[in-house]
Amino acid sequence: PGDIPGAVEGHLLPGGQAGVDPPVPDAADKAALKGLLDQHPDLVDVGVEEDMGFVFARAADAAFAALSLAGEAEVEVNFVTEEEIRELNARTRDTDRVTDVLSYPMLDEIRPFTRENYPFDVDPENGRVPLGSIVICRDVAARQAEEYGHSRDREETYLFVHGLLHLLGYDHMTEEDKSVMREAEERILSAIGQVR
Repeated sequence: PGDIPGAVEGHLLPGGQAGVDPPVPDAADKAALKGLLDQHPDLVDVGVEEDMGFVFARAADAAFAALSLAGEAEVEVNFVTEEEIRELNARTRDTDRVTDVLSYPMLDEIRPFTRENYPFDVDPENGRVPLGSIVICRDVAARQAEEYGHSRDREETYLFVHGLLHLLGYDHMTEEDKSVMREAEERILSAIGQVR
């Protein structure tokens, strides 16, 4: 949906330290992110907190590397309540129930994210190709984090990666597709130190 604010671009920040939970950005990381956001204020909007914007940017960077993607792209991210995600799910998927994450892809085909490949999709202001929107329900993420025994930040990072893969054409409708998607999720999460 076009009314979902926030954007995180892939392949912007270097990888970080390993660990079970997302690494906590140190002063240098935060300074780098602040400089990046000062130069590109549209990368992380009010829908994503500074620390999670940093983690999501690292996850997008890892996804681009793991999946051999090239070019400039952006993703809208928004955190919503259980009621809001249920309403979106009902309105857009005819499924009237709460869920953890929804993805709304904008592209029919994935190619290098360049103006030449996406002449009608590229944002003329920043030169990036919008991949679509990811909507995460924080309350569900918090419950799932407790259930799985890890932090909410780790769960939200997983949900971001899961949503990003949907935007990139991955799905889990068959067991084979589910296996391929799960392997991609684990490769990306491992690259940023997010092992289960």
